[in-house]
This record gives sequence, C-alpha cells and structure tokens, in this order.
Amino acid sequence: MPPPDISSVLTFFYHQFLVTPPLPTESCAGKTVAVTGANIGLGKESARHYVRLGTDKVILACRNVEAGREAKDDIEKSEGRAGVCEVWSLDMCDYSSLKMFVDRLKGLERLDIVLLNAGKDTNREPRV
Repeated sequence: MPPPDISSVLTFFYHQFLVTPPLPTESCAGKTVAVTGANIGLGKESARHYVRLGTDKVILACRNVEAGREAKDDIEKSEGRAGVCEVWSLDMCDYSSLKMFVDRLKGLERLDIVLLNAGKDTNREPRV
C-alpha cells in the first residue's frame, strides 16, 4: 500500500483540530432521551446538550449512582432546568443490571433516543 499523500494528511489534521461542526439546534421538546455513561465525559456533555435542546426527560444511566446525582445537579443548574434529569443505575458488566434497566425503559410512556455511550470496564469480570 502506498504512503498517504501529504495533502490528505494535512486535510485530515485541519479538519480534526481546526474545524468545529455546528451543534444541532432542533428542539427535542416532548422527547425522552436515555444516555448511558452520563455521569462524566462525553456522556455527561451529551446529556447536557439534550437538556439544552428542551428534552422533557433525560435519563442519566450510570454505574455510580452518586456520581450520576452530581452530574444531574450540575447539568440542571448549568442549563437552568430543574427536574428534567433522572438518574438510573446501569452496570454494563452486570447482566441483571442490564435486564432491570431495559425492563424499566419498557415501562416508559415513550423513549425517543438512546445514546449508548458507556464503555465496559475491562478490568472487571462480567457478572451473569
């Protein structure tokens, strides 16, 4: 395989580091969104953005529920929208936790978006 053309490499770096894509602005009013791994990083910022877009309910699915509550408080405070987030327990390495989470989702009146952001903790053995 030939080496990449220098212009394609420069184009990649230009777009990777200097171009910011526009944020979505479409209203999410009336929608319910679930975000896994929502207590930190990209999951937390994604949940924050859904709150900013007017989503009626944002479910923060977190392994660490206390960290999820802190994320909920931070998101609602920064966006000025109290009561829009709910923290639900979800451990992706625990099959029974996954089943309980899915069963709880099935009980919702509606679920419009699920953002599967959580990673698996590879230092832990899966529990069945």
